[in-house]
Amino acid sequence: QQSNIEVVKKLSASVSPIIANLLVNRGITSPDEAKTYFSKSLAGIHSPASLPDIDIATERILSAIKSKEKIVVYGDYDVDGITSTVLLFKFLSSCSANVSYYIPTRADEGYGINILALNKIAKSGAKLLITVDCGITAVGEVEFAKLQGIDMIITDHHNCQDKIPKAVAV
Repeated sequence: QQSNIEVVKKLSASVSPIIANLLVNRGITSPDEAKTYFSKSLAGIHSPASLPDIDIATERILSAIKSKEKIVVYGDYDVDGITSTVLLFKFLSSCSANVSYYIPTRADEGYGINILALNKIAKSGAKLLITVDCGITAVGEVEFAKLQGIDMIITDHHNCQDKIPKAVAV
């Protein structure tokens, strides 16, 4: 079996040593695997239909759009959170949804959903909150949102804890 150093050297023939090292860290050890990794096609994307609760989430979002309920997209302040927020906000806007967004400030609010933000969102009249890149550990916050009359849909790629929030859809 080749050492990581040997594999990095082999991959460095076609990419920079830094990229080669990153590829090896991801378990990619041959030029063919690297080529496949860098040339992803839409055919390789998992179907959204396989996501848990996708039907429930879709119905709730459609209902909110049709009844003009206020929807808030709640994202994280990092690159994937902001990108996800923009994508979902723009999509919902294109569907004529009554939508806004909320991104907490790192210094004041930290990571994830927080009660003070949920309070502001509730006072704004929101009835549906969709998280992007956060929320999978927000068990208490989801319960608080329910008490405020806000349904939540959580979309998050982070690791789950033992207890999943009891949102409308996760």
